[in-house]
Amino acid sequence: MSYHLFICRHAQAQEPNFNLPDFGRELIPNGILEAEQAGNWLQLQATKPDLIVCSSAQRTRTTAAIIAAKLAYPEQKVLAEKALYNASESQLLNFLAKTEKEQKTIVLVGHNPGVSDVVSTLSGKNQGNVPTGSVHYLPFEMADWSELFITTAKNYRAYLGK
Repeated sequence: MSYHLFICRHAQAQEPNFNLPDFGRELIPNGILEAEQAGNWLQLQATKPDLIVCSSAQRTRTTAAIIAAKLAYPEQKVLAEKALYNASESQLLNFLAKTEKEQKTIVLVGHNPGVSDVVSTLSGKNQGNVPTGSVHYLPFEMADWSELFITTAKNYRAYLGK
């Protein structure tokens, strides 16, 4: 069966500082534009997600909400998962592997370095440090999401921003 993973790094956010917890950092105006452009690219791919999931950090929730709006996906259905906050590659892969097989198209919004590591592993090529607001399309032929551990994507492509 065909499965489709769109993995996004959150858009550009406020710089970290001592007065602002990392978890609460908001998107800056350029980040809002990045998220809108990522959503536009996803629209052009005719993306119809069964699931949009993100870290529960503010910057990923806002990025996911902007993308959801572009894809006519109800914002209240976006799943914000605390376990995805700064998740490692193995944590992200384990989360995805447990996804119900009926959810064939997933948009996941997360953080580096986990996002870059997952994209590199699943594409079969080191993608380096993926930029904020980027979207990485990873299509698979597999029985269910648990097979992510033994496969690589066919025809990987990405939107890396403008």
